[in-house]
Amino acid sequence: MTERGVDGLRRSAVLFDVLRGRWAAALGEERVAAMEDDLRRVTPPNFFRVDVPGWFGG
Repeated sequence: MTERGVDGLRRSAVLFDVLRGRWAAALGEERVAAMEDDLRRVTPPNFFRVDVPGWFGG
């Protein structure tokens, strides 16, 4: 992965952390954790991973 690609993934991780923090502040940490658990139950594991270089190359 290129340096720019790594930078893009890093930036997106930061943004998701900010969003999660806002949700936790509004809904409570326990509720956000429960939603994350619920989403893991209804999605297949590793269905759409964009955090690994193989996704880009097939």
